Amino acid sequence: MVSPNSATNTTAIHFVFSAVVSGLTASDINITNGTGSVTKGTLTGSGQSWSLGITVATAGNVTVNITKSGIESTVKTVAVVKEVVVSDITYTATDNNTTNTTAIYFLFSADVLGLTASDITITDGTGSVTKGTLTGSGQYWTLGITVNTPGNITVKIIKSGIESAVKTVAVAKGSVGNDITYTATADSAIDTTAINFSFGEYVYGLTTSDIIITNGTGSVTKGTLTGYGYNWTLRVTVNTPGNITVYIFKSDIEYAQKTVAVGKLWTAVSDSKFVSTDSIKGIAWGNGKFVAVGGNGKIAWSSDGATWNAVSDSKFGTSTIGGIAYGNSKFVAFGDSGKIAWSTDGATWNAVSDSKFGSTNNNIGLIAWVNDRFIAWSYNKMAYSLDGVTWTITDNIIDYSSKVIIWGNNKFVLASNYEIAYSSDGTTWIVIKNTFGTVNGIAWGNGKFVAVGEDGKIAWSTGL
Repeated sequence: MVSPNSATNTTAIHFVFSAVVSGLTASDINITNGTGSVTKGTLTGSGQSWSLGITVATAGNVTVNITKSGIESTVKTVAVVKEVVVSDITYTATDNNTTNTTAIYFLFSADVLGLTASDITITDGTGSVTKGTLTGSGQYWTLGITVNTPGNITVKIIKSGIESAVKTVAVAKGSVGNDITYTATADSAIDTTAINFSFGEYVYGLTTSDIIITNGTGSVTKGTLTGYGYNWTLRVTVNTPGNITVYIFKSDIEYAQKTVAVGKLWTAVSDSKFVSTDSIKGIAWGNGKFVAVGGNGKIAWSSDGATWNAVSDSKFGTSTIGGIAYGNSKFVAFGDSGKIAWSTDGATWNAVSDSKFGSTNNNIGLIAWVNDRFIAWSYNKMAYSLDGVTWTITDNIIDYSSKVIIWGNNKFVLASNYEIAYSSDGTTWIVIKNTFGTVNGIAWGNGKFVAVGEDGKIAWSTGL
């Protein structure tokens, strides 16, 4: 049997023979490099057990055979391993203030776990200090000190995995309160895009790497730092709204952790089930679901607005679905060529057999659930339905530019670019001239209809 002496760091190949072997030499053993490579060393052993020292140059497989009379010449494959030497973590040690040192900053080349003040040895030189409390985490740690005598001290960390190099730190003893103070605030608590820093004194040479952010209930990604003097701005991308902590790791600036509340107004959906060429035309909420409709006959639904599911058959083929409404326990969607379809759950859809709009030149422009019915219209037709399935045609009472329909003051009110119409039953309509201009929205409240439109216009009426 031929085997390596270790599965993690091979230094020898062991040979176990079925009988006693005499006079075996290293030259009797041939090693051929394969995916691995080694250099032969000294052969030791006797009888049935022998060991050939090796130095592994490359981890992998080598083959071994013995050319000695009386021993089988079969080639054996041996896997050899070379131990990976992990370099110690390096660090820098700097004072926090050149005129009144109160702490030593430690910046490590990798995250450090479980560091304690007792791991840090300080030797007084021309300067002398008293150790205080150690705070920090990861790559950034701060040791509070009290300077007894200004001058140089040396610092050494005695902890496995961290370099043992001695660092010299100049410490100063001045009047208390020389550190530059600052505030850190979000540019918006609702939708944060930056953190603004305001300093008590002029600050030079601040860099992004000087600013340390620790995620808490909130999380952000740092961006670009701009500014000068008293005011600096760090751009951030908010990943999760909540609180983060910020501190600045730079000499002469106070070491104080600041809590900043960051907000995120909108979160992009990673997979909407619509592609970039699909314009999403409308969305509705009902029966515990959001349902969105759009180009190429696509419909998707979601229970939480974040994770979406594609509808396999919308009943619209590849034609554009122009909008959707929810009412009377149904979703109703409309599309090109007079198509209407309905669903109770947003996932399974049924085509309306007769929408009353026909299939030629009758692209439906709008659908809405108002008071007790669905109302839809195209450029030359208007229809209503109480259940979204059976539709009844009404007169074409208003032009195709209609943008809004509401219920208020016990009547339906429909507005377009040129006309306004109202009806108490949704069937018989009275049309009046629109002297307001383009109407983009209308609402009823406090005894008034209020309309808004282009060119900053707002108007109200109690007469409808």
